[in-house]
Amino acid sequence: MKHLSILFLTTILPDEKRGLTGGEIVSSHVVKVLRDLGHDVYVLGYGRPGYEKKEKEILAGYRGIETNENRLQAVFWFVRAIIKGNAYSVEKFIGKSYKNYLIKFTGKKKWDCVIVDHAQMSWLLPCLTGMRLVHLSHNSEALLYNEQAKESGFLRRFIFKREADKIEKMERKLAKISNSVWTLTKANSDDFLRLGCKSTLNLPVPPMQLPDNFRISEPIYDIGLLGSWNWRPNRTGLDWFCNYVLPRLPQDIRVAVAGNGADDLCFRFPNLFVLGRVKDAATFLAEVNCIAIPSIAGNGIQIKTLDAISIGRPVIATSHALRGIDGIPERVMVADTPVDFVNSIEKSLIAQKDIVHDDWAKRRREMFVATLKEAL
Repeated sequence: MKHLSILFLTTILPDEKRGLTGGEIVSSHVVKVLRDLGHDVYVLGYGRPGYEKKEKEILAGYRGIETNENRLQAVFWFVRAIIKGNAYSVEKFIGKSYKNYLIKFTGKKKWDCVIVDHAQMSWLLPCLTGMRLVHLSHNSEALLYNEQAKESGFLRRFIFKREADKIEKMERKLAKISNSVWTLTKANSDDFLRLGCKSTLNLPVPPMQLPDNFRISEPIYDIGLLGSWNWRPNRTGLDWFCNYVLPRLPQDIRVAVAGNGADDLCFRFPNLFVLGRVKDAATFLAEVNCIAIPSIAGNGIQIKTLDAISIGRPVIATSHALRGIDGIPERVMVADTPVDFVNSIEKSLIAQKDIVHDDWAKRRREMFVATLKEAL
Protein backbone atom coordinates (compact mmCIF):
# COMPACT_ATOMS: atom_id res chain seq x y z
CA MET A 1 0.00 0.00 0.00
CA LYS A 2 1.25 3.47 -0.88
CA HIS A 3 2.15 5.58 2.14
CA LEU A 4 0.06 8.74 2.13
CA SER A 5 0.61 12.31 3.32
CA ILE A 6 -2.43 13.12 5.47
CA LEU A 7 -3.44 16.43 7.06
CA PHE A 8 -5.81 15.93 9.97
CA LEU A 9 -7.85 19.05 10.82
CA THR A 10 -9.33 18.82 14.30
CA THR A 11 -10.87 21.13 16.87
CA ILE A 12 -8.70 20.68 19.96
CA LEU A 13 -5.44 18.74 20.27
CA PRO A 14 -5.91 15.82 22.70
CA ASP A 15 -4.37 16.59 26.11
CA GLU A 16 -3.68 13.43 28.13
CA LYS A 17 -2.69 15.45 31.23
CA ARG A 18 -6.14 16.97 31.41
CA GLY A 19 -8.03 13.79 30.62
CA LEU A 20 -9.43 13.06 27.16
CA THR A 21 -13.05 13.48 26.11
CA GLY A 22 -14.72 10.78 24.03
CA GLY A 23 -14.20 12.80 20.85
CA GLU A 24 -10.50 13.33 21.59
CA ILE A 25 -10.07 9.60 22.25
CA VAL A 26 -11.62 8.69 18.88
CA SER A 27 -9.46 11.23 17.04
CA SER A 28 -6.34 9.92 18.81
CA HIS A 29 -7.21 6.32 17.87
CA VAL A 30 -7.60 7.24 14.20
CA VAL A 31 -4.35 9.25 14.03
CA LYS A 32 -2.35 6.55 15.84
CA VAL A 33 -3.52 3.74 13.58
CA LEU A 34 -2.94 5.78 10.43
CA ARG A 35 0.63 6.40 11.59
CA ASP A 36 1.10 2.76 12.58
CA LEU A 37 0.09 1.85 9.03
CA GLY A 38 3.01 3.94 7.79
CA HIS A 39 1.20 7.11 6.69
CA ASP A 40 2.69 10.56 7.33
CA VAL A 41 0.02 12.30 9.44
CA TYR A 42 0.16 15.91 10.64
CA VAL A 43 -2.53 17.18 13.03
CA LEU A 44 -3.64 20.84 13.03
CA GLY A 45 -5.73 22.09 15.94
CA TYR A 46 -6.04 24.42 18.91
CA GLY A 47 -4.53 23.66 22.30
CA ARG A 48 -6.08 24.42 25.65
CA PRO A 49 -4.11 27.03 27.64
CA GLY A 50 -0.75 25.55 28.71
CA TYR A 51 -0.81 22.70 26.16
CA GLU A 52 2.58 21.51 24.87
CA LYS A 53 2.39 20.30 21.30
CA LYS A 54 3.81 16.96 20.30
CA GLU A 55 5.73 15.84 17.22
CA LYS A 56 3.86 16.34 13.93
CA GLU A 57 1.27 18.56 15.60
CA ILE A 58 0.59 22.09 14.37
CA LEU A 59 -0.63 24.32 17.20
CA ALA A 60 -3.03 26.92 15.74
CA GLY A 61 -3.16 28.81 19.04
CA TYR A 62 -4.51 28.40 22.55
CA ARG A 63 -8.24 28.30 23.11
CA GLY A 64 -10.36 27.25 26.09
CA ILE A 65 -13.44 25.77 24.42
CA GLU A 66 -15.42 24.51 27.44
CA THR A 67 -18.44 26.81 27.79
CA ASN A 68 -18.82 26.29 31.55
CA GLU A 69 -15.19 27.35 32.10
CA ASN A 70 -15.25 30.40 29.79
CA ARG A 71 -18.68 31.97 30.20
CA LEU A 72 -17.75 35.51 29.04
CA GLN A 73 -16.00 34.12 25.96
CA ALA A 74 -19.01 31.87 25.33
CA VAL A 75 -21.33 34.90 25.33
CA PHE A 76 -19.03 36.62 22.82
CA TRP A 77 -19.03 33.57 20.55
CA PHE A 78 -22.81 33.26 20.76
CA VAL A 79 -23.42 36.93 19.89
CA ARG A 80 -20.96 36.69 17.02
CA ALA A 81 -22.64 33.50 15.80
CA ILE A 82 -26.02 35.27 15.75
CA ILE A 83 -24.60 38.27 13.86
CA LYS A 84 -22.77 36.13 11.29
CA GLY A 85 -25.49 33.47 10.98
CA ASN A 86 -23.21 30.64 12.13
CA ALA A 87 -23.76 27.78 14.53
CA TYR A 88 -22.35 28.58 17.97
CA SER A 89 -20.38 25.33 18.03
CA VAL A 90 -18.77 26.33 14.71
CA GLU A 91 -18.14 29.96 15.65
CA LYS A 92 -16.03 29.11 18.69
CA PHE A 93 -13.47 27.37 16.47
CA ILE A 94 -13.20 30.04 13.77
CA GLY A 95 -9.90 31.89 13.93
CA LYS A 96 -7.42 33.68 11.66
CA SER A 97 -4.45 31.81 13.08
CA TYR A 98 -5.99 28.42 12.25
CA LYS A 99 -6.85 29.54 8.71
CA ASN A 100 -3.37 31.02 8.16
CA TYR A 101 -1.66 27.80 9.30
CA LEU A 102 -3.90 25.78 7.00
CA ILE A 103 -3.14 27.99 3.99
CA LYS A 104 0.56 27.82 4.80
CA PHE A 105 0.70 24.04 5.08
CA THR A 106 -1.54 23.31 2.09
CA GLY A 107 0.55 25.71 0.00
CA LYS A 108 3.97 24.27 0.81
CA LYS A 109 3.12 20.55 0.62
CA LYS A 110 0.91 18.30 -1.50
CA TRP A 111 -1.41 16.25 0.71
CA ASP A 112 -2.85 12.96 -0.55
CA CYS A 113 -5.79 13.29 1.84
CA VAL A 114 -7.24 15.89 4.20
CA ILE A 115 -9.40 14.65 7.06
CA VAL A 116 -11.93 17.14 8.46
CA ASP A 117 -12.51 15.99 12.03
CA HIS A 118 -15.94 17.10 13.41
CA ALA A 119 -18.65 19.00 11.51
CA GLN A 120 -17.61 22.11 13.46
CA MET A 121 -14.53 22.42 11.22
CA SER A 122 -16.65 22.76 8.08
CA TRP A 123 -15.87 26.50 8.07
CA LEU A 124 -12.51 25.51 6.54
CA LEU A 125 -14.06 24.05 3.36
CA PRO A 126 -13.43 27.17 1.20
CA CYS A 127 -9.69 26.64 1.85
CA LEU A 128 -9.82 22.99 0.74
CA THR A 129 -11.15 23.28 -2.81
CA GLY A 130 -9.83 20.57 -5.13
CA MET A 131 -8.40 18.40 -2.34
CA ARG A 132 -9.29 14.82 -1.56
CA LEU A 133 -11.45 15.11 1.55
CA VAL A 134 -12.60 12.69 4.24
CA HIS A 135 -15.00 13.84 6.94
CA LEU A 136 -14.69 12.08 10.31
CA SER A 137 -18.09 12.37 11.98
CA HIS A 138 -18.34 11.52 15.69
CA ASN A 139 -22.13 12.01 15.92
CA SER A 140 -25.09 13.07 13.84
CA GLU A 141 -24.71 16.57 15.28
CA ALA A 142 -28.02 17.97 14.03
CA LEU A 143 -29.93 15.04 15.52
CA LEU A 144 -28.09 15.48 18.82
CA TYR A 145 -29.06 19.16 19.11
CA ASN A 146 -32.66 18.43 18.11
CA GLU A 147 -32.85 15.85 20.92
CA GLN A 148 -31.59 18.42 23.43
CA ALA A 149 -34.11 20.97 22.14
CA LYS A 150 -36.99 18.63 22.96
CA GLU A 151 -35.88 18.33 26.59
CA SER A 152 -35.33 22.05 27.24
CA GLY A 153 -37.28 25.13 28.24
CA PHE A 154 -38.28 27.85 25.76
CA LEU A 155 -34.97 29.75 25.56
CA ARG A 156 -32.72 26.68 25.48
CA ARG A 157 -35.11 25.05 23.01
CA PHE A 158 -34.68 28.02 20.67
CA ILE A 159 -30.88 27.89 21.02
CA PHE A 160 -30.60 24.14 20.44
CA LYS A 161 -33.09 24.18 17.53
CA ARG A 162 -31.16 27.01 15.87
CA GLU A 163 -27.93 25.05 16.41
CA ALA A 164 -29.46 21.91 14.89
CA ASP A 165 -30.61 23.79 11.76
CA LYS A 166 -27.22 25.43 11.24
CA ILE A 167 -25.23 22.25 11.84
CA GLU A 168 -27.46 20.24 9.51
CA LYS A 169 -26.52 22.60 6.67
CA MET A 170 -22.84 22.03 7.49
CA GLU A 171 -23.29 18.26 7.58
CA ARG A 172 -25.14 18.35 4.26
CA LYS A 173 -22.30 20.36 2.71
CA LEU A 174 -19.68 17.97 4.10
CA ALA A 175 -21.66 14.99 2.80
CA LYS A 176 -21.71 16.35 -0.74
CA ILE A 177 -18.14 17.71 -0.89
CA SER A 178 -16.26 14.88 0.88
CA ASN A 179 -14.98 11.88 -1.06
CA SER A 180 -15.99 9.76 1.93
CA VAL A 181 -17.51 10.18 5.38
CA TRP A 182 -16.24 8.03 8.24
CA THR A 183 -18.75 7.47 11.03
CA LEU A 184 -18.81 5.51 14.28
CA THR A 185 -22.18 3.78 13.87
CA LYS A 186 -24.24 2.41 10.99
CA ALA A 187 -27.10 4.75 11.95
CA ASN A 188 -24.83 7.75 11.42
CA SER A 189 -23.64 6.31 8.10
CA ASP A 190 -27.26 6.03 7.00
CA ASP A 191 -27.85 9.67 8.03
CA PHE A 192 -25.01 10.87 5.79
CA LEU A 193 -26.17 8.75 2.87
CA ARG A 194 -29.54 10.48 3.15
CA LEU A 195 -27.71 13.82 3.04
CA GLY A 196 -26.17 12.90 -0.33
CA CYS A 197 -22.81 11.39 0.68
CA LYS A 198 -20.87 9.54 -2.05
CA SER A 199 -19.57 6.84 0.27
CA THR A 200 -19.46 6.08 3.99
CA LEU A 201 -17.32 3.93 6.23
CA ASN A 202 -18.37 2.66 9.66
CA LEU A 203 -15.32 2.58 11.97
CA PRO A 204 -15.43 -0.05 14.76
CA VAL A 205 -13.69 2.20 17.30
CA PRO A 206 -11.64 0.16 19.80
CA PRO A 207 -11.62 0.49 23.60
CA MET A 208 -8.64 1.85 25.49
CA GLN A 209 -5.44 -0.18 25.33
CA LEU A 210 -4.74 -1.64 28.76
CA PRO A 211 -1.06 -1.65 29.79
CA ASP A 212 0.77 -4.99 29.88
CA ASN A 213 1.12 -4.78 33.66
CA PHE A 214 -2.58 -4.00 34.21
CA ARG A 215 -4.06 -5.94 37.11
CA ILE A 216 -7.56 -6.11 38.57
CA SER A 217 -7.47 -4.98 42.19
CA GLU A 218 -9.69 -5.79 45.16
CA PRO A 219 -12.97 -3.83 44.74
CA ILE A 220 -13.39 -0.65 46.78
CA TYR A 221 -16.91 0.12 45.54
CA ASP A 222 -19.86 -2.06 44.53
CA ILE A 223 -20.94 0.03 41.53
CA GLY A 224 -18.95 2.45 39.41
CA LEU A 225 -20.08 5.09 36.90
CA LEU A 226 -17.56 6.96 34.74
CA GLY A 227 -18.15 9.83 32.34
CA SER A 228 -17.78 13.50 31.46
CA TRP A 229 -20.86 14.71 33.31
CA ASN A 230 -20.58 18.26 31.95
CA TRP A 231 -21.78 16.81 28.63
CA ARG A 232 -25.57 17.12 28.78
CA PRO A 233 -26.51 13.70 27.30
CA ASN A 234 -24.18 11.99 29.81
CA ARG A 235 -25.61 14.01 32.70
CA THR A 236 -29.15 13.08 31.67
CA GLY A 237 -28.29 9.40 32.17
CA LEU A 238 -26.59 10.04 35.50
CA ASP A 239 -29.63 11.96 36.76
CA TRP A 240 -31.90 9.10 35.67
CA PHE A 241 -29.74 6.67 37.65
CA CYS A 242 -29.71 8.89 40.77
CA ASN A 243 -33.44 9.65 40.62
CA TYR A 244 -34.84 6.23 39.80
CA VAL A 245 -32.23 3.48 40.35
CA LEU A 246 -30.12 4.53 43.34
CA PRO A 247 -33.09 5.07 45.73
CA ARG A 248 -34.19 1.46 45.03
CA LEU A 249 -30.81 -0.01 46.01
CA PRO A 250 -29.92 -1.04 49.58
CA GLN A 251 -28.00 1.74 51.34
CA ASP A 252 -25.06 -0.55 52.12
CA ILE A 253 -24.25 -0.76 48.39
CA ARG A 254 -21.39 1.68 47.73
CA VAL A 255 -21.74 3.66 44.48
CA ALA A 256 -18.85 5.71 43.05
CA VAL A 257 -19.20 8.39 40.35
CA ALA A 258 -15.97 9.40 38.60
CA GLY A 259 -15.50 12.27 36.14
CA ASN A 260 -15.96 16.03 36.04
CA GLY A 261 -19.34 17.70 36.43
CA ALA A 262 -21.04 15.77 39.25
CA ASP A 263 -19.95 17.79 42.30
CA ASP A 264 -23.53 18.89 42.97
CA LEU A 265 -24.36 15.27 43.90
CA CYS A 266 -22.02 15.30 46.91
CA PHE A 267 -23.86 14.33 50.12
CA ARG A 268 -27.15 13.78 48.27
CA PHE A 269 -27.09 10.06 49.11
CA PRO A 270 -25.20 8.48 52.02
CA ASN A 271 -23.88 5.65 49.83
CA LEU A 272 -22.91 7.82 46.81
CA PHE A 273 -19.24 8.82 46.53
CA VAL A 274 -18.43 11.61 44.04
CA LEU A 275 -14.75 11.30 43.12
CA GLY A 276 -14.36 13.95 40.42
CA ARG A 277 -11.79 13.40 37.67
CA VAL A 278 -9.75 10.27 38.34
CA LYS A 279 -6.13 9.92 37.29
CA ASP A 280 -6.64 6.65 35.45
CA ALA A 281 -9.97 5.40 34.10
CA ALA A 282 -8.91 1.75 33.87
CA THR A 283 -7.73 1.70 37.49
CA PHE A 284 -11.05 3.15 38.67
CA LEU A 285 -13.10 0.65 36.66
CA ALA A 286 -10.99 -2.18 38.05
CA GLU A 287 -11.84 -1.10 41.62
CA VAL A 288 -15.60 -1.67 41.36
CA ASN A 289 -17.58 -4.92 41.47
CA CYS A 290 -19.75 -3.91 38.51
CA ILE A 291 -19.97 -1.00 36.07
CA ALA A 292 -23.22 0.87 35.40
CA ILE A 293 -23.85 2.76 32.14
CA PRO A 294 -27.35 4.30 32.36
CA SER A 295 -27.35 6.31 29.12
CA ILE A 296 -30.74 7.47 27.83
CA ALA A 297 -29.74 10.34 25.51
CA GLY A 298 -27.23 11.16 22.77
CA ASN A 299 -26.21 9.44 19.56
CA GLY A 300 -23.04 7.98 18.15
CA ILE A 301 -20.98 5.39 19.94
CA GLN A 302 -20.02 5.70 23.62
CA ILE A 303 -16.30 5.31 24.28
CA LYS A 304 -16.96 4.80 27.99
CA THR A 305 -19.09 1.74 27.12
CA LEU A 306 -16.28 0.21 25.06
CA ASP A 307 -13.78 0.89 27.85
CA ALA A 308 -16.06 -0.59 30.50
CA ILE A 309 -16.54 -3.82 28.53
CA SER A 310 -12.79 -4.16 27.96
CA ILE A 311 -12.01 -4.26 31.71
CA GLY A 312 -13.70 -7.64 32.25
CA ARG A 313 -15.96 -6.61 35.14
CA PRO A 314 -19.74 -7.22 34.84
CA VAL A 315 -21.46 -4.33 33.03
CA ILE A 316 -25.10 -3.23 33.39
CA ALA A 317 -26.09 -0.91 30.55
CA THR A 318 -29.17 0.46 28.83
CA SER A 319 -29.83 -0.47 25.21
CA HIS A 320 -29.04 3.15 24.37
CA ALA A 321 -25.58 2.85 25.94
CA LEU A 322 -24.84 -0.11 23.66
CA ARG A 323 -25.91 1.58 20.42
CA GLY A 324 -23.66 0.84 17.48
CA ILE A 325 -21.67 -1.88 19.27
CA ASP A 326 -21.68 -5.36 17.72
CA GLY A 327 -20.71 -8.66 19.31
CA ILE A 328 -21.57 -7.69 22.89
CA PRO A 329 -20.23 -10.31 25.39
CA GLU A 330 -22.58 -12.26 27.65
CA ARG A 331 -21.16 -10.54 30.76
CA VAL A 332 -22.90 -7.33 29.63
CA MET A 333 -26.46 -7.17 30.99
CA VAL A 334 -29.06 -4.95 29.31
CA ALA A 335 -31.53 -3.07 31.53
CA ASP A 336 -33.83 -0.31 30.30
CA THR A 337 -36.08 0.27 33.31
CA PRO A 338 -35.13 1.25 36.87
CA VAL A 339 -36.45 -2.06 38.22
CA ASP A 340 -34.50 -4.10 35.65
CA PHE A 341 -31.39 -2.04 36.37
CA VAL A 342 -31.67 -2.73 40.11
CA ASN A 343 -32.31 -6.44 39.56
CA SER A 344 -29.31 -6.74 37.24
CA ILE A 345 -27.04 -4.94 39.74
CA GLU A 346 -28.16 -7.16 42.61
CA LYS A 347 -27.79 -10.28 40.48
CA SER A 348 -24.28 -9.22 39.52
CA LEU A 349 -23.25 -8.48 43.11
CA ILE A 350 -24.67 -11.74 44.46
CA ALA A 351 -22.90 -13.78 41.79
CA GLN A 352 -19.55 -12.00 42.47
CA LYS A 353 -18.37 -13.06 39.03
CA ASP A 354 -14.67 -13.46 38.39
CA ILE A 355 -12.95 -11.21 35.88
CA VAL A 356 -13.46 -12.46 32.35
CA HIS A 357 -10.33 -12.41 30.20
CA ASP A 358 -11.66 -12.82 26.67
CA ASP A 359 -10.43 -11.48 23.33
CA TRP A 360 -13.32 -9.06 22.72
CA ALA A 361 -11.16 -5.92 22.95
CA LYS A 362 -8.36 -7.48 20.89
CA ARG A 363 -10.75 -8.48 18.11
CA ARG A 364 -12.30 -5.03 18.00
CA ARG A 365 -8.88 -3.37 17.73
CA GLU A 366 -7.95 -5.69 14.87
CA MET A 367 -11.21 -4.84 13.07
CA PHE A 368 -10.51 -1.12 13.49
CA VAL A 369 -7.02 -1.39 11.99
CA ALA A 370 -8.23 -3.56 9.10
CA THR A 371 -11.12 -1.16 8.33
CA LEU A 372 -8.85 1.90 8.18
CA LYS A 373 -6.29 0.06 6.10
CA GLU A 374 -8.93 -0.94 3.56
CA ALA A 375 -10.42 2.57 3.53
CA LEU A 376 -7.16 4.16 2.38
